[in-house]
Amino acid sequence: MYDRKILKINRKEEKFMNPVKVFEISFDYPLSAEMIVGLTATVALHHSDPYYVVADFFLDQGTNQRRLLPDIAIQAIRRGQEVIWVHADSQQETLLSSAAGKAIEALGNFEISEGTPS
Repeated sequence: MYDRKILKINRKEEKFMNPVKVFEISFDYPLSAEMIVGLTATVALHHSDPYYVVADFFLDQGTNQRRLLPDIAIQAIRRGQEVIWVHADSQQETLLSSAAGKAIEALGNFEISEGTPS
C-alpha cells in the first residue's frame, strides 16, 4: 500500500522538474474592474533562461480547494526602463502574468530573463 502523502509530494516535485527554489505567493487577480479575487499559488524558479512556473492556483480564503487555473510559465523581462512579466511561451503580458509577477517581485530577490538578476 502506498502512502498518499508521499505520492502527493513526489507528484509535486515531478511537476516542477527539480527547480532551484519553490515558494508560495498570494496576490489579487482582477477578473474585471469591479471584481478582484485573492489567489494563492506555488512558484518554482527554473534557471534555464530564467523563468518561473506558477502552479496550483487556489482562492486565498474559503473552503474551495479546487485548482482554479492551469499552470503558467512566466518571466521578467526589461522593456525600456521597466520590468514586465510575460508568459514564457508567447512573450505576451496578461493580467495574470503581471499580477503573479508583481507578487514574486514583492518577495524581494527575483531574476530577470537573459541572466540579469535583480
